Amino acid sequence: MPDHPRSLALLAQVTRGLLRHGETRTAQHLGDRTAYVGLSDVGRAITCFRAAVASKLKSGGTTTDEDLGRWFQNGAYESIRDSLARQLILQRGDWLETGLDSALRAKCLSEKSLSRWNRL
Repeated sequence: MPDHPRSLALLAQVTRGLLRHGETRTAQHLGDRTAYVGLSDVGRAITCFRAAVASKLKSGGTTTDEDLGRWFQNGAYESIRDSLARQLILQRGDWLETGLDSALRAKCLSEKSLSRWNRL
C-alpha cells in the first residue's frame, strides 16, 4: 500500500516531539549525560564495550530533527517509523510512572501513606 505523505508528516512530527520530550526529561532528571558514566552506559558496556565507549565519545544512534527532515524529503519513511517505534519503547516507562502517579494522586494518596507501602 502506498504511503500517504500527510500521515507520514504527522508521524514525523510525533517522533520529533517525542525526541524533544526525551531530551528535556533526560536533562531535567539526569543532567548532562556526557559528563558521567551512568548505569545504562555500564549495561551497554557489558553487552559491547566498544559500542559503549563510542556512544560516550559521540551521540551515535540518536535521531535528530535533521535526520527526520532528511528522511521525509528522501522518502525514507521506514526510518521515520523505526525511530518512532524506538521512542515509544524508550519513553513508555516515563509514561507508566506518570500515569501511576496520577492515578494514586486521584485516589488522594499522600506521600506519607505511600511511604508505608515501601516499608512492607
